[in-house]
Amino acid sequence: MGSLTINEWCARRRVSRSGFYKLKREGRAPDIIDSSGPRITDEADQRWQAAREREAAEAEKGRAA
Repeated sequence: MGSLTINEWCARRRVSRSGFYKLKREGRAPDIIDSSGPRITDEADQRWQAAREREAAEAEKGRAA
């Protein structure tokens, strides 16, 4: 199981660190584990990506209606 630091995740997803904490406040950030510092597992990243894709698809449906 791989994992990323918050900085690594932000770089991968092209999200600013402040953007990450905004997502966290909104309950939309990936799950974080705290094993020798906060990290985001590959599985949490995949769940986050899937959730954002669902949000985008729902938004597109709303625009098409």
